[in-house]
Order: sequence, then structure tokens, then C-alpha cells
Amino acid sequence: MSLKASFFNKSIIKSDFKRFWWISVLNALTVFFFGLFPFLNSSNNYVTTGKFSESSFASSAATLTYMWDGIFALLTVALLFIYLNHSGSVAVMHGLPLKRKNLYFSHMLSGACLLVAPLILNFGILFLFRLSDSIAKVLPVKYILIWAYIYFVYMIVVFSFTSLVAMITGSTIANIIFTAIFGLVPVAIEYFLATFIKEQIYGCMPEWNYFTTRWVYLNYDALLTYKALIYLVLVILFVYFAVVLYNKRPLEANGEVVAFKVLRPLFIYGVALGSGMLGYLYFSKIIS
Repeated sequence: MSLKASFFNKSIIKSDFKRFWWISVLNALTVFFFGLFPFLNSSNNYVTTGKFSESSFASSAATLTYMWDGIFALLTVALLFIYLNHSGSVAVMHGLPLKRKNLYFSHMLSGACLLVAPLILNFGILFLFRLSDSIAKVLPVKYILIWAYIYFVYMIVVFSFTSLVAMITGSTIANIIFTAIFGLVPVAIEYFLATFIKEQIYGCMPEWNYFTTRWVYLNYDALLTYKALIYLVLVILFVYFAVVLYNKRPLEANGEVVAFKVLRPLFIYGVALGSGMLGYLYFSKIIS
């Protein structure tokens, strides 16, 4: 008998597993064949040249796996909450005797399991490949643990952020596009300001010091320091605001690019501002 205060519903979770198990399998295969296998296949080169290091593993194998990690985290959320964007399915789902927080956390738990399963599988595969002497020499257990840790961090950040965006939009396509755009906004604004100040204020030569890269887009090395706490705080905030927005979300907003009317003017002005920034950068390069 489940607790009344439980945030999860077993039926919803089982249903998600039945419908979306394939994305977990595809995720595992993609990460292995396009991320890990090329590295493992060339491990002998690292042994003979002696050029292997922790950073080389990050750049050769881990970078591609992290990229696919983010892509599948985004797609998983888009599929889990696709019912919000169709009038028939949203009416059925919210006709169930469940609170919205139960629906949200149930989908998030099943999605997290679908994303963690490929990580565990490839984690085990890396250990099995260490039975080979050549691979064991270039792939210490420490590197595998670090790879799994950073993989999980990137996955949970993209996963939680995409769920927040899913509550704002009424379209699955908009959910995917907005997540990508919002993810690039900090670095785009920083680059635009640095370019604008340099070209428009005489005598001012600011350097683009990658502030957002160092504090928003944490790299491989930064995630092994206290800066990783930034992502922990962000994940908590993303999940909290996603639940708040889900509880306030108008169900009839399915199909709308922006689900909340109060946010639609901000979207229009945001598109105008972004287009202006891109136009300025484009013509500044053409004219200069």
C-alpha cells in the first residue's frame, strides 16, 4: 500500500518504461559506439606513444559521450511530457486522480532511470574492457569513476533544465528549441557585450574572458572542484520552479509556443532582442 504523501505513482512509472524503454537502449548504444568504442579501439596507440592522460580521455572519449548525454536527456524530457502539448492526452492524464506534483515527479523518476541505465551499462562495459592489458594501462579505475560522475552531472542538469522549459512551452518542438537557445543565451550575451563595447566605445578594449564558460558552463576540470555545487543548486532551482509552473500551467495552452500569457510579451521582446544582437554581430563582421 503506497503512502498518501508519496510523490510517485507506480502505474505512471511503469507506463513510461513500457513506452520509452527504446530511448534508453538507443542511448546506451550511441554512447558506446560513438563515444567509448573509438577510444577503446585506439587504446594501443596511447600505450605506444605514451601520450595518454586524464585530460586525453576527457577530450577523446568523454567529450562525445557528454554530448550524447545532453541530447538524450533533452529528448527524454520532451517525450515524457509530450502529453502536455496535445488536448486529448492532457485531458486524459489530468483526469486521473493524481495531483500534478505526482505526475511531474513520477515522470522525472522514470526519466532519470531511463537515463541512468545507459550510464550503468557503459560503466560496466568499461570495467570489462579493462581485462585487456592494453586498455587497463590507459584506463585506470579513477578515470572511469570521474567519467561516470561528470556524465551524471551533465545529464541531471540538462534533464532538470529541459523539464523547466517544458512547463513554459505548449509545444514539444518549442521545448527542444527553447532549451537549446536558453542554454546558449549566457555566452551569447557575454560575447555580444564584449564585441559591442569594443567597437562602440572608443579606447575601451575589453577581452572576452569566458566568464560564463567558467561559471555557467563548467568544464571537465571545474566539475572536480567546489564549483560543481553550482550545478547542484541549479538542479534544485530548476526542479522547484518546474513544479511551481506545472501547478499553475493552464491546460488549454497546449499547442501554444508559450503556455503562459504573461510570458508571451517577454518571448516577443526576447526574439526581437536576440535577432537584433545577431544582426549587429553579422553586419559588424561584414562591414569591418
